[in-house]
Amino acid sequence: MSFSVASKKVTSNPMPTTNSGAKAQRRWKRFEVEIPIRLEALINGARCSFHSTGSDISQGGLSAFMPRDVELGVTVTLVLCLPYARENLTLRGIIRNRSGFHYGIEFVDCSAFHTQIISQNCRALEIPQ
Repeated sequence: MSFSVASKKVTSNPMPTTNSGAKAQRRWKRFEVEIPIRLEALINGARCSFHSTGSDISQGGLSAFMPRDVELGVTVTLVLCLPYARENLTLRGIIRNRSGFHYGIEFVDCSAFHTQIISQNCRALEIPQ
């Protein structure tokens, strides 16, 4: 898989708002990337496989553009290659939020090895180039 690193800096994504209107604190910083992703999911009882583009990543998940209608809460399998990884990673995630065709996917059940690779990539993306 090929990839490009957009600007290797922390994005200025707005903070989510809580029900009381106060700004919620994100658990992890987000970093701009542009990586191809292959996703697999069970949608309406049928196993689907399709391509997507990851636009930012954190230790807890990523944002992906998918020109498909996928319900919140759906578990997906992601196959991707992070900018500073040598091989593809296969991860599980859950669709947590959506705005148009932009989806927020939380990583779930990551192995210690995958968590380490994601953390190393986030640290590398934080370094100004």
